[in-house]
Amino acid sequence: MNSNENNPPVVLITGLPRSGTTWLVRSLNQHPKILAFGETHFFTRRWVRPSRGGRYNSSGLKRVWRNLSSCPFWSAVPLKQDLGKRPGWFSRTSFDDLPDVLESARQIAGPNPTPAGVLDSIGRAFCQREGKSVWVEKTATHGKSVLAIARKMPDARFILTMREPIGFFRSYKFQGSQSSRATRERHA
Repeated sequence: MNSNENNPPVVLITGLPRSGTTWLVRSLNQHPKILAFGETHFFTRRWVRPSRGGRYNSSGLKRVWRNLSSCPFWSAVPLKQDLGKRPGWFSRTSFDDLPDVLESARQIAGPNPTPAGVLDSIGRAFCQREGKSVWVEKTATHGKSVLAIARKMPDARFILTMREPIGFFRSYKFQGSQSSRATRERHA
């Protein structure tokens, strides 16, 4: 991927869980040209190794799209009834529209894309639907793979969110308050 005006570099947000990555996505989505989406886990649990030469063959590409079809793209994609109701959420794309977005991405990616080409096609498909021009992807767990991702996407730029340790642990521990009482007591 080339970094120029017509094809800006890929920007990936990563960091510890509970370090502000979702807040950053929602903040960026308020910009008129930037679209941020998240939790693809494209380079971690949804990773499919490309064939020799760094491109996907047809069977690898089928696995890629199948893996991505289970991705809810949390952080910004609302349910249909919530479109545009919260700052930083998508205004034209709901959870129900994700199959159409992925089909558009398939068309954009073509028959033998690289991993970077697949991720770019997803970002471009979301941008087309939302009327924006620059995309940013956020998956906190990509932080463990930054060097490998940089080898696959040398023009990529990374935003690493950090948080002081005590605040992180408090937030991480108390995110369990969203769980059932029995779960909270078991992990207290």
